[in-house]
Amino acid sequence: MNLCHVQIGNSERQLWALIHSKGLLHSDVQVLYHNIRSSYERAILNNHTHSELQEVEYSLWKLHYKHIDEFRKIMKRSSGNAENKKSGMPKDGVVQINNDNHIQAFKSFLSEATEFYQTLIVKLRKHYGVPEEALFHKKGCVSASFEPESMLKCQYLHHRCLVCMGDLARYKQHFENLDTQKQNWSVSATHYLEATRIWPDSGNPQNQVSFCLVLKLVLDLLHKKRFFSSTLFLASK
Repeated sequence: MNLCHVQIGNSERQLWALIHSKGLLHSDVQVLYHNIRSSYERAILNNHTHSELQEVEYSLWKLHYKHIDEFRKIMKRSSGNAENKKSGMPKDGVVQINNDNHIQAFKSFLSEATEFYQTLIVKLRKHYGVPEEALFHKKGCVSASFEPESMLKCQYLHHRCLVCMGDLARYKQHFENLDTQKQNWSVSATHYLEATRIWPDSGNPQNQVSFCLVLKLVLDLLHKKRFFSSTLFLASK
């Protein structure tokens, strides 16, 4: 396990060096990213201890989140360059493609990552021999037909995949609908709620569900406030 983790770590350092030298969308970067992701998937589907699986799963998510962060930085930089160009200022030569292309690439990355986690969930259930309905059994109430340790590992990993899918859905919704009035957080909330059902002891999905609900409430209130203000304005004319 440790040797495998060291090898993946070395590959990740090579990946970030490639990203900074060749760009996030370069084919060499994409190939290495997929290789590293596959290495993490193989590690997750091996018979490791629960603590080892937690470490691997967290590293897998960091792989995705670092990409998300890089996309954000590039799009922010590209957006700033577009404003500079409008103002007659010189364009930053570091930027390789325009902001629209990066946004499309970002959306594709989020969709692909979501599909990866969906497929991983199916592979996990097959690996541990646990049907979907059994995952919702409370800890301590596991059927005798399933090994308790295997069931707990499968429940935990399934729960984590759903949390990651909820996060990915949030990012995707934000960039697909820049108009806050059109943003729909139901997909994210559904993933978080299902994760809570499988692993109730984790506070993460509950917090994320609360975030989605509060955000929706705030946006609804702002929309009503704007509508009410415009109605008063028209009535006063």
